[in-house]
Formats: sequence, structure tokens, C-alpha cells
Amino acid sequence: MPCCAAQQFERHPDPHIADIGQGGGAEYTVGTCTNCGAHLIHCWVGGVAESIHVVSQQTIDAFIAAPPAQRKALLAGWFNSL
Repeated sequence: MPCCAAQQFERHPDPHIADIGQGGGAEYTVGTCTNCGAHLIHCWVGGVAESIHVVSQQTIDAFIAAPPAQRKALLAGWFNSL
């Protein structure tokens, strides 16, 4: 994943998808890698960029489809499993 660094992260154009939520002490932003097109989740802890992870579209879809309380738990579980 050498091309999927912060400088290649492009935020999703829809703010309701881009700002996917919070959970596990982090905030999450959905986007893509401008070089390879990989789906990415950018994790922020305390307002500071923590990490960027390649994820499947199915993972993003599952987060988006979940009701807010369940989404928070799903995001926390995903982040804690990294």
C-alpha cells in the first residue's frame, strides 16, 4: 500500500458518506487513493491523523447502512481489531 498515504487520500465528495462517524475513541473519514483507486478509511484520534487503511466497498457499505448507534459500535470494533 505504498501509494495509499495521506498525500494520496481524496475525501469522498458526499459529506454524509465522507464523515462516516466516531467510535472507539476515533473519528473516521471515507475516501479513495488518487493513485490506485483503493477505498480508504482515514482514522483520526484527538483531531490528529492516526492512520489510513485500505478497506473493501462492502465494509464501507456496511458502516453506512448501520443505524447510528450500531455504526458507532461497528466502527469501534473495526478500529480495535486493527
